[in-house]
Amino acid sequence: MRMAFDPLQCKNYKMLTTRLCFCVPVCLVFIALFVWIPPAISETATINFSFPVPSPADVGIVAGDSVRWSGASSFHPLQQVSGPASDTPVNGGFTSTNSDFVVKFELPGTYYYRCMNHGVAASGGTMRGSVLVQALAGSTPIADPTETPSECEAKPVAPELSSPAKNEITRKARVAMDWADTLCAATYKVVVRADKKSGKIVDQKPLGISTYRTIRLKKGRSYFWSVKACNSFGCGPSSSSNFVLK
Repeated sequence: MRMAFDPLQCKNYKMLTTRLCFCVPVCLVFIALFVWIPPAISETATINFSFPVPSPADVGIVAGDSVRWSGASSFHPLQQVSGPASDTPVNGGFTSTNSDFVVKFELPGTYYYRCMNHGVAASGGTMRGSVLVQALAGSTPIADPTETPSECEAKPVAPELSSPAKNEITRKARVAMDWADTLCAATYKVVVRADKKSGKIVDQKPLGISTYRTIRLKKGRSYFWSVKACNSFGCGPSSSSNFVLK
């Protein structure tokens, strides 16, 4: 049986298809702009990286979550180390001077960190702590990531001295000394001698940072100063220079 042609039905069909063709894309754009919510970075712990002890120093999270360190700086540089009492950096580990630093931990295990200036274990530094990352329920345990081999497998090289420059004349009784950070160095040993390289020691200090201000020295004399870098393998060769205090 043939159905009669109805112009009204045809007109209504055209109006419907026109509206659908207009409304569907608009709805999709609306959903994309206003309904879709971008995934946020999972963050379950924040560490206030402050002196003398981070707060909290030790945190626990689940694999896939993140930790935020708040307060790192050039004065409090953050660095991952290989153990709770180690000053050896982890090869490929995190390090930052950013005041707002976030790390996402994908692998279960225990991660250790320190302040490179105030968390040196060899000097009794207290700015250090750990992040315990637990495996998700039902996942396969993974070896402790702190077992990653470190590139520091020998004594550090001799530090590069910056100031005072060789034969420099200074008039300040307390002399500011500075040298470049040495790769793999955990601590430094500074020695100041009077009159000659083998002269009497007038000042010496073990340090966790690459700068030092001497005690008040007597004027009218020449001084020789040396610095050596040390780590768990021992101390490397020293660098030396001299200055004159007028």
